[in-house]
Amino acid sequence: YFVVVSHTPVSADFNLPLTYIRMPFFFLCSGLMFNIDKEVDFIVFLKKKAHSLLIPFVTFHAISYPFWLMFDRNFGADVSNAYPWYEPLPDIFLGRFAIDDAPLWFLTALFATEIIYYLLARCFTSKYLFVLLPIMVVVGYLSQAFIDIELPFMLQTVAIALIFYGLGNIFKKQIFAFGKKHILWHLFSFVFLGIILYFASIYNGKIAMHINQYGNFWLFLPISIMALFASQSFCVIVEYILKRRNWVEYISRNLIIVVGLHIMVGKFIKLVTLYVFNLPLSIYQDAILPNLLFSLVSILLLVPVMLFVNRFCPKLIGKFSK
Repeated sequence: YFVVVSHTPVSADFNLPLTYIRMPFFFLCSGLMFNIDKEVDFIVFLKKKAHSLLIPFVTFHAISYPFWLMFDRNFGADVSNAYPWYEPLPDIFLGRFAIDDAPLWFLTALFATEIIYYLLARCFTSKYLFVLLPIMVVVGYLSQAFIDIELPFMLQTVAIALIFYGLGNIFKKQIFAFGKKHILWHLFSFVFLGIILYFASIYNGKIAMHINQYGNFWLFLPISIMALFASQSFCVIVEYILKRRNWVEYISRNLIIVVGLHIMVGKFIKLVTLYVFNLPLSIYQDAILPNLLFSLVSILLLVPVMLFVNRFCPKLIGKFSK
């Protein structure tokens, strides 16, 4: 949800702390789900990740590129840049950040992260896997300090992503144990860490993983780790309030559709705002509540798409029958 919010013109003060949460949290959660003992065969693992990440990457770009070519390039925000028709194609083919559907860079970055981590984890027993972390931190620091170009499959970002993926995988027992603490503990954790996160993010500035922008790297790491604990506490609080809801879990299982299509759905909502409700788009600029509502509606509008895709063409998002 907050990834969708961060792609709106929400207030900079509101969005700034979110930049320390959204992508690190995705990579950490992916690491939580990884179990090297269940992934015995590398080729099987490679195929599984290609199905679940690369096929959706291709599918969504096959939708977004014609949309960008016909509409965004001629009528949208990209008009003033006078992009040639082929502008996104090299980036799409190389699995990089592409202007037709920017959030999809995460899929190729996660694919590369999972494959590299798998190979590294095979070199260590589970007991000594933590030895990887300081190595990842050093490589991550060198990457953001000296690599200022976009590499295929976002490899310049993968060096940092591996840190959070490794933290999630190596410390999964401790992370799950933290999630089981009393709700009052999580209320305190969320408020206390949230306040620190707000002021720390103002001091260190906005981060953007896809361009290796981290401010002071040695401040970015502890701030992001603190933000991840605050995020976990927030999730526990939300679960405590909502309980377990089937519709929430269903959306969670289909987040890849939200990642791939929320930008296009957001443009549709803006058209409705402008031409149906006769409201200026300036109502969203630097606002909080309108953009929170905008993001919620964006996700809800994608629920019928989730139902259709899962029913009739699940292979388009990498879901194959077992």
